[in-house]
Amino acid sequence: LRFIFSDYKMPSLQKLLDKSFDADSAITSHFKKVSKQMGYTVVPSESFINGLGYNFLQSKMYDKPLHFFTLNIENYPQSFNVYDSMGDFWDAQGDKTKAIEYYTKTLTIKENPDTRKKMEDLKARK
Repeated sequence: LRFIFSDYKMPSLQKLLDKSFDADSAITSHFKKVSKQMGYTVVPSESFINGLGYNFLQSKMYDKPLHFFTLNIENYPQSFNVYDSMGDFWDAQGDKTKAIEYYTKTLTIKENPDTRKKMEDLKARK
């Protein structure tokens, strides 16, 4: 099976997280290629992309998490978690307005105590 589906293999997580590797382009092109081969749209899992975004966010490689969190919003627009993650991104960037905007969107989809607390803490900050 690994031989038959060898094109489905993605770059290793270590390679994806390497600062010199263009992970966002690699992920996008990989899933376009797989979708073409399968004959239908195949998207990366929400948790996989979210994890990559947070890894880059924690590494302070701010250009990369924006791409991944945006990709998740495009692929999973009904998920509260994708908007919460984007709120975390904007909070880390110091953009209080955008962070609150995304946390609000999260709460319109699903009431989440963690998101509610993050938003209240953000509003309380000066």
